[in-house]
Amino acid sequence: MDRLVFAAMTGARAAVNQLAITANNLANAATPGFREQIAAFRAVPMGGDGANTRAFALDTTPGSNFTMGAVESTNNPMDVAISDGAYLVLRRQDGREALTRAGRLS
Repeated sequence: MDRLVFAAMTGARAAVNQLAITANNLANAATPGFREQIAAFRAVPMGGDGANTRAFALDTTPGSNFTMGAVESTNNPMDVAISDGAYLVLRRQDGREALTRAGRLS
């Protein structure tokens, strides 16, 4: 019985992760430089006696879609366009470096 509950739990967790990624994509759709996250799931067969027909869901590391979007002219000399897969390196207030794809530098 425990294995059956585990299989159901992993499926529910995968559905919640998919929903969270979709919500994040929708919330950031208008954010400059944002790229959608991509979630991938696969079924992994369970081993053991009597479990040959059962599988559990395994989510893989989410990826991002780095295809370049439309370039919009803002007439602001401090705005830049970033090509596929590139990031800007910024220095945070605490002195550490950070990566961003947002092209608004002003």
